Amino acid sequence: MVDLSDNQGFVPVTRVEVSDIYIGGNETNQPNLSLAQLTSRDKFLKDAIDALSGNTENVPAFGGNNREGDLTISADTTLDRGLYSVNNFVVEAGVTVTVVGGVTIQCTGDATINGTMICPPVVPGGGEVFLGYTASAGNFVIYPPITGQGQGAGGSFSPGAPYPFPFLLGSGGAGGRVQVEGVDTGGTPAIGGLGGGYIIIEAAGTINVSVNGVIDCRGGSGIAPVGNFFRASGSGGGSGGCIWLKSSTSIALDSGASIRVPGGAGSNALTVANGATLGSRGGGGGGGGYIVLNSENITNNAGINVGGGSAGTDSVDPVLGGTAGAGFGGAGGASHSNGSIGVLLLLNFKPI
Repeated sequence: MVDLSDNQGFVPVTRVEVSDIYIGGNETNQPNLSLAQLTSRDKFLKDAIDALSGNTENVPAFGGNNREGDLTISADTTLDRGLYSVNNFVVEAGVTVTVVGGVTIQCTGDATINGTMICPPVVPGGGEVFLGYTASAGNFVIYPPITGQGQGAGGSFSPGAPYPFPFLLGSGGAGGRVQVEGVDTGGTPAIGGLGGGYIIIEAAGTINVSVNGVIDCRGGSGIAPVGNFFRASGSGGGSGGCIWLKSSTSIALDSGASIRVPGGAGSNALTVANGATLGSRGGGGGGGGYIVLNSENITNNAGINVGGGSAGTDSVDPVLGGTAGAGFGGAGGASHSNGSIGVLLLLNFKPI
């Protein structure tokens, strides 16, 4: 025991030999006030230190509080965005579960994915510029693109940057730019791809994605321009989303299973029209998302896809630049460039 005097306001505590960090001084002017002792007055920090030092008594685990009992999904269904707190969670083989936006499933028991869980991309990409396309005959006007939404949104020229996985949602790609001339009748510019959503599964027991199991939070591809523009570039792809599996026991991803968070492709540029002899660039691909596996025991034999999206195709002799893809785990691609690969992150530590 280490006795700290009463006038300091502390009680005797057991020194936990996990840190030599001292708060408010050093061993000369503040003897024995180490982080480990101070945490006796803050349970959250104390539990964290207990976990690091191997003392797992009273350390909280994954799993929630089982408000809803077992949840077995045996027919195609949709799960609205939100938190589901269950005992055992099962997606049966041949079944598709469509997640709206993002979902967290907490299990006091086990989670077993024999079918497919898919979260369609959700974060908006850059939309249409206004449709009042006017220019006097023989003159040109270039309309700038609208950027996507999210932390790593694709921009006019700047690719979307990566950012940390706890944000969960991906980002949208930039819309395309257009160039019009007096005789143009307009149309629809390229629209940026949607950013990916998220699926979180946490369990006190095991998590198993079986041989035919699929979890998919991919980014959306850009939509190509249509119409009678002089030139119109491609748009950026959306970034992939986030899949986060965390278990107090073990995670097993079987051979033949598939876990996917790829970025979306940039869209193609408009084919040269209205007498133009020079064209436009395709859009940049979206960056890949995050796959996070958090357990002391991880077996990963699954097919993992964190790839960046491909660039859109240029039209002939391009002079009008394409716009950029969005980032999340990996950076988005610039004009007519592929998105960067995302992140597979293995966290082999106990939950706290």
